[in-house]
Amino acid sequence: MEGELNNGKENMNNIRDKVEGYFRSLGLGVYQYRYLSLAFVVALTGFLLLQLANLTVDTSNDAFYREDDPIRVEYNEFRRQFGKDDHIIIGLESAEIFSSSFLQTLEQIQAEIDDKVPYLNKVTSLLNVRYTYGLDDELIVEDFIESIPQSTNELMALKQKAIKNPYYQNYLLSKDGRFTFIDIEPVAIKAASSADKEQIVNAKFVSTAEYGEMLDALQPILEKYRSSNLKIYAAGFPVISDSLTKAIEQTMAELMPISMLVNMVFLLVLFRRLSGVIYPSIVVLLSMASTVGAMAWLSISLDLVTSILPSLLIVVSVADSVHLLSGFYQEYDNNGGDKKAAIAHSMGQNSLAILMTSLTTAVGFASFILADMAPVAHLGVVAPIGIALAFIYTVLLLPALIAIFPVRKKNVSSKATGYTNKILDWIADVSCSSYKSILFGSFVLLLIGILGASQLRLSHNALKWFPQDSQVRVDTTMIDTAIGGSIPIEVTIDTGKKLGLYNPDLVSRLAVSAETVKGMSSGSVGIADIISLHTILKEVNKALHANNDADYTIPDSRELIAQELLLFEISGADDLYKLVDSDYSKVRFTIIIPFTDAIQIKPVLEKIKTHFVLTYPDATISITGIAPMLVETMYDVLTSMLKSYSIALLAITFLMIALLGKLKIGIISMVPNILPIILVMGVMGWMGLPFDFSNMLVGSIAIGLVVDDTIHFLHNLRRHYDRTGDIDVAVRATLHSTGRAIFITSMVLASGMVVAMTAYLSSTANFGIIIAIVIVVALLADYFLVPALMYALFKKSSSQSSNGAVNSL
Repeated sequence: MEGELNNGKENMNNIRDKVEGYFRSLGLGVYQYRYLSLAFVVALTGFLLLQLANLTVDTSNDAFYREDDPIRVEYNEFRRQFGKDDHIIIGLESAEIFSSSFLQTLEQIQAEIDDKVPYLNKVTSLLNVRYTYGLDDELIVEDFIESIPQSTNELMALKQKAIKNPYYQNYLLSKDGRFTFIDIEPVAIKAASSADKEQIVNAKFVSTAEYGEMLDALQPILEKYRSSNLKIYAAGFPVISDSLTKAIEQTMAELMPISMLVNMVFLLVLFRRLSGVIYPSIVVLLSMASTVGAMAWLSISLDLVTSILPSLLIVVSVADSVHLLSGFYQEYDNNGGDKKAAIAHSMGQNSLAILMTSLTTAVGFASFILADMAPVAHLGVVAPIGIALAFIYTVLLLPALIAIFPVRKKNVSSKATGYTNKILDWIADVSCSSYKSILFGSFVLLLIGILGASQLRLSHNALKWFPQDSQVRVDTTMIDTAIGGSIPIEVTIDTGKKLGLYNPDLVSRLAVSAETVKGMSSGSVGIADIISLHTILKEVNKALHANNDADYTIPDSRELIAQELLLFEISGADDLYKLVDSDYSKVRFTIIIPFTDAIQIKPVLEKIKTHFVLTYPDATISITGIAPMLVETMYDVLTSMLKSYSIALLAITFLMIALLGKLKIGIISMVPNILPIILVMGVMGWMGLPFDFSNMLVGSIAIGLVVDDTIHFLHNLRRHYDRTGDIDVAVRATLHSTGRAIFITSMVLASGMVVAMTAYLSSTANFGIIIAIVIVVALLADYFLVPALMYALFKKSSSQSSNGAVNSL
């Protein structure tokens, strides 16, 4: 049995030796055919960049769901039937809303919006909102203000009519009378007419890009009329979505160059060679550009999930480049400046570890393909492509650049090198001699991390990512405070019967539901307004009964309902077809809430679902719209990411076992990989950072980051241990070689993440803080915990080796 085990170890070692030999030969081949290698890299990059202009940015809810996802299919059906639910709400605050001068200004603003803003379906304000009344047994539905009154008495009468109209309250008027609003409804589908929209099944819905065009045209109009006497605010999901898109684009445009500059400064300080700065930077830039180009080829948008790719690729590319360059420089300085031999040596010594780290990271991300959420699945496709490209550029481009351009040779006996060696020797001594204390301390830190992680609160409110004084946050808060909300929950009740909505019992239940749902407010989720068919029927019934307030009720017979709806229909008003389908079998029930934490919306949404299912047992209930999709997105992303993380960790564990050649070592090697992640989650809990959508993505990079450094350390530790049979010597030798590279990559990456702390969006700033902590903790784990674990496992074997025993890690 012992002989079989030894044979297995020897076979594994032979395989490693052969692979390392292949990479050594590859290094020599690239050195010899340097210009051919460079041409291949240029051609590959050029090809991938051909479609770059077609890359899109999409932060809409649609981006989170696959085309055939039932949630998206249901929402698309709703939009085709009833139009857009996510409106732009413009709030105008003035002390004299019902003055002729203000109404004239409102008229001018609305006229400019109608004239200059694209993708409009309808713009509604006090000027043209429906006003329903009876005159000589005739039903009249007309614009509320046909012409702007001039006299004080007429204006006061107009004000009283507006205040008394229940439909206007919390829709176009605030309760305190300080605000009036303009409701901008975009078209649902980019089509020529409403008739076309009903015929188009697979048409493109108006979304993020079109929101941007609308708001780019709208903002100058609003700015033109803003003054000390007229404050203007803009809210609604399109406003928040567009602001988030622009903020992400701005953040990437501003922080990436700064982060790259800081990385270059640290590379210069640590390597003290110009080539050590330029070459990794080229690999990083080409990896990012080519990956983004690949996204364009695959028609994958840059969204809230895939926006982490630049940060991920910086981590992967810098780590790959630094390990290869560090090995090259060390050999180059020691062998008298022979570049060819140094390239071959570094490629043989480091490329297998780089390949292993690329494989584990790629496999970890590839597990995301199984996720239910489209962006998470897209990350599972694109991230492995980017990781593979980073590897290709590292092993083909770096050796070619080294071969083509001169490299300065350093004095290996410098004072800095001496100090560094002393520090590394001290770490080796402490990690081995005090291994029990380190293991115990790590266990205590693990418990602290678990305790802190238990305090994490699930939360998602993208509005809070913006600074408190940002226009989008101030405007949304002001409008939500003034009228209670600006985001819809859409309920559709399908009776399954033609003319089913003529049933007085069903319409009465709509009115009861409106009052019941208003009482479901909870925490920050207040029910601002309810819009449905019962409101129109009450208006018509009152108008047909001499405008008597006492008759603002639901008709009590099927015939009356049919008659009143017919009268409203032939009056010329188009509001009815936004609430019912053409055969009066399906009705829309809109609930307006504020833009708030999606997690707090969840229990309210569950109450609403339960109410409608129980209240309308014979109908088919569908709940969709921006707010429900936001809630479902959050929970689905959480579920998808947690499932993907579990699969990723399991897959990486199996890879570690396969690559390291031992079950026990492979499993134990995951301890220093998991500790930094749990500890960082604990820090998030202690700091009170919300576990939101953005922070969930940290785990993607964290897993790849900590695993990569551990693989490099263990790969070289195995080599030194197999050669010497002494774990103390192996730890010391590994720290002097791989330890230097890990330190350089950690410092470079941490410095780049520190830059992110200055980002405009708090989500990006928190991301930078968390990743920086992960990097530092992972470095300490690789310096102290990994050697301590290996020493605890192999100290006995080391003592046996002195008596002639054969050892292998």
